Amino acid sequence: MTVGDSYPWAFLEFLVLTALFYLISAIAKTSATAQQMAMPPLLLFLIFNNFFVTRESAAPFVEWILWLSPVAYAIEQIACSVFDPNEPLLDMNGYDCGSTRTIIAIVVMLFQFVLFRFLHLVALIKLNNIER
Repeated sequence: MTVGDSYPWAFLEFLVLTALFYLISAIAKTSATAQQMAMPPLLLFLIFNNFFVTRESAAPFVEWILWLSPVAYAIEQIACSVFDPNEPLLDMNGYDCGSTRTIIAIVVMLFQFVLFRFLHLVALIKLNNIER
């Protein structure tokens, strides 16, 4: 694998986070409220990104955040595409470079994208009184 293999993962992560922010913007009444509402999920995804807090170092009661974080999946897959499979860094952080984890990452991130976009559409229709 090459460094160029990391671009699709970064793009997929961008799509998921953009969909999340669209959802938050559809729920909030003002831009200031949207910024305040976006801060908690953004901080959770950035702190629990499988680099600062990995699956190996996370406490058991917060490990579920890593399974939901699109940033964690992207960083794990980018690390697997950049480093040699025998790299000790991958084992030290508990990265799984197998095809099963790659499929799980794709499925979870695409599911989150579709879910956030669907909820965004519902929020626009139900919360913002859009008229034809």
